[in-house]
Amino acid sequence: MFTPVDFLSSRSLKPASAVLAALSLAGCYDPSATERMHARQLANDPYELWSVQVVGPGAPSNPVKLCTNNNVRDAFRDPRPDGGGAPCRADKLPVIVGGQKTLRCDIDQFSFVVQSTVSGDPARAFDVAFVATPVYGDGPTWRQTRRYTRLGLCPAGWEVGDNTDRAGARLPNAIVHQTGP
Repeated sequence: MFTPVDFLSSRSLKPASAVLAALSLAGCYDPSATERMHARQLANDPYELWSVQVVGPGAPSNPVKLCTNNNVRDAFRDPRPDGGGAPCRADKLPVIVGGQKTLRCDIDQFSFVVQSTVSGDPARAFDVAFVATPVYGDGPTWRQTRRYTRLGLCPAGWEVGDNTDRAGARLPNAIVHQTGP
């Protein structure tokens, strides 16, 4: 049978043990752990600033600048058209023959064959020429050459997706969905 002292002791131990458990877990959280992880990632996959310029057909555009990581840089060599922001989705892997990549992709109800070639050094400066042709003859044909040039590391405070417009003004992140005012 419990005495009043035993009863009070058991009632006060439960909250005290919960507080003690919470405090011990709080000691596991190290605010600098996130910073250390981010630094390790940057050592393996440094954020690089690239210039992206449309150089054909027609007169070259003013370049934009984009802060990238390996995933974004890999996507540079896989151009696809988009229709009003809708991506061209491929259901099969591309066929690569003699340096030319060919794939079929769909935007809404339209199917395209996209052929692309890369020339230059993908680590420093290269051009990607591509043509997207409608499979059934209904829709526009896109033809474009983009020039990619590595400028160095991203400026301090820039994250992957931070970019500029053609006038050089910094824009909201192109990859991360922005919320708020």
